[in-house]
Amino acid sequence: MFILGDITFQKPALTPESENYTKTHAFAEMKPASGKPILQNKGENLQEFSLSMYFHADFCKPSEQIGWLMDTMNAGTVCPYYWENGEFKGNYVILKVSVRSEKRLFSGELISATVDVDLKEFSEAQFLHSVQEENATAEKPDPETETNAPVPGAGSETYTSVSPENITRQ
Repeated sequence: MFILGDITFQKPALTPESENYTKTHAFAEMKPASGKPILQNKGENLQEFSLSMYFHADFCKPSEQIGWLMDTMNAGTVCPYYWENGEFKGNYVILKVSVRSEKRLFSGELISATVDVDLKEFSEAQFLHSVQEENATAEKPDPETETNAPVPGAGSETYTSVSPENITRQ
């Protein structure tokens, strides 16, 4: 069994034929005035998976399977990803779906296709950051209209100026 969000490929023939994953770290390179550059570890990058699947009319409806993948990608749905043994690999979004049609009927119905799917990890930090951005751009109430009183620092208070000859040193 292979699960990607709401898409469950239960038949052994539907599980990925091949799977590649990439795990990398980011490093910033700082160039001092003289000498070799210095690397600073910026941490782990988001993990990426590439899946290659073969769909055939003998065990599934290829156009339907491809449609589910395309709909999930187009919606930007965050999908939990599980391997066959039930091991949770994290939450991912589909970046790319590549379809290589191999056989079709004269009517145009797809008989077989190889489908490559690129996934990228979706971290909770991204989600929290996007929520914080939404909150930052939300309209903020004007403090003066709520209290009908000038609020220090809100920009409506008035100041009187003092001429230089009235300033005395103590």
